[in-house]
Amino acid sequence: MQKITLLLLFVPLLFLACSKEFDPSHPKDGKSVVLYLDHYKEGTNFRVFDNKNRSNQYYTYVSDFPGRELGYFYVINAKVVKTPSGIMDAPSYYFKYTSTIHKYKFEDAQPFNVSILNTGSYPSMSLLSKRNDSLFYDLQYLSPINAAVYKSIDSVYEMGKTVAGEEQIRTRKLTVKHDPGNFGKGFIVYGVQ
Repeated sequence: MQKITLLLLFVPLLFLACSKEFDPSHPKDGKSVVLYLDHYKEGTNFRVFDNKNRSNQYYTYVSDFPGRELGYFYVINAKVVKTPSGIMDAPSYYFKYTSTIHKYKFEDAQPFNVSILNTGSYPSMSLLSKRNDSLFYDLQYLSPINAAVYKSIDSVYEMGKTVAGEEQIRTRKLTVKHDPGNFGKGFIVYGVQ
C-alpha cells in the first residue's frame, strides 16, 4: 500500500518536472529558460545550447545581450519570444536575455575550427573580409601564424567573392585560437581546411 501511495505521489511530480522543459518545436512565448552560450559564434549561428544538455543546440539567437564577449562561455537566464507569423526568413522563436548566471573565460590551448561560409543567411556568404591587407572573420581580426597561412586565407577570401567560388568554400574551415593579445576581438589562424 505504501509503495502505491509513493508511486501516486511520484508520478505527478515527474510529470511536472518533465513539462517544464523547453520544446523548440512548440515554443511558449514568455517561458523562462536557462541557456549555455559557446565562446564563439559563426555568422548567424550564435551557438546557443540547452544548459542541461549542451549537445542540444538551438538554431536561433539571443536578443538584448550587448555585454556578450567572444572568448567567454555563458550560462544565462532568458525568455522565449515567439516570432510573429508571416515574417519571412526569421526563426519561429528567439531568446531575450534577462540575466547572467555564470561567465567564464575559454582557456583551452587546443585550436578549434570555424566555418568560413555563413549558411544561416540567404544567400550563403563568406564570413571572411579584407580591409587593406588585414583579414577578418566576421568582426574578428585574423592573425595568420605565417605567410603561407595568410596566402591560403586570402585565396579562400578571393574565391568566396563569386557564386561559383562560394560552392568551392562551402565546407572550408579555419583552424583558430583566441588571440591572447587581442582576446575576444581576434583569432590566431593556424590553417585552412
